[in-house]
Amino acid sequence: MGRDYSKLLQGLQKRMNPEGYSDTQLFSESINKELLNVSGRKALEYVKRAMEGVGNDYTVRSISAGENVITHLESVLTSVTYKFQGSVMTNTHIRGNSDIDLLVICDKFYYSDKEVIQEKFLNAYHNQLLTYYQIKRLNNHVITGCYSCDSYSELKNISVQSEDKM
Repeated sequence: MGRDYSKLLQGLQKRMNPEGYSDTQLFSESINKELLNVSGRKALEYVKRAMEGVGNDYTVRSISAGENVITHLESVLTSVTYKFQGSVMTNTHIRGNSDIDLLVICDKFYYSDKEVIQEKFLNAYHNQLLTYYQIKRLNNHVITGCYSCDSYSELKNISVQSEDKM
C-alpha cells in the first residue's frame, strides 16, 4: 500500500507556508524548478520540502519581534536579563507554527553552592583574609542558600508586571 505523496505534500505545504507564498518565493534557489513540474516525483519533492529549513528572513523577523517585546517590557521590569531560547534560536522552527521563547531572568537573587562556600571560604585561612561583614554574608548564604529576598514574590511581581504591560 503506497502513500499518497500528493496529499502529504499538500499538508506539508500548508504547515510550512500558511501565508501562501509562491514556490518561487520560498524555494527559488534551493529547489530545482524542473522538480516542481515533474508529476512522477512527488515523493522526492515531499522529502526535499520536509527537509527545507525556514528562510533566514523569517527567522530574522521572529527575532526582531522578540526584541520588540523586550523593548516593550523594559519600561516596567528592572533587575532582569532577557534571553531567547527554543526552536527559532536552534533554527528548527516551522514557519507560521513556531513562536520565539523569551526568558526573563531575575537578577535580584541566586542560589549558591553551600559546600563550596563552607570548604573554600569559611575555613580558618580565609577567615583571616575576610572582614567580619563578608564572613557574616557568606554564613547567611550557607544558611539560606540565596540572597535574602523573597524569590517567590519577586517572580510573581515580574509575571504580573509583564502580563499587565503586554
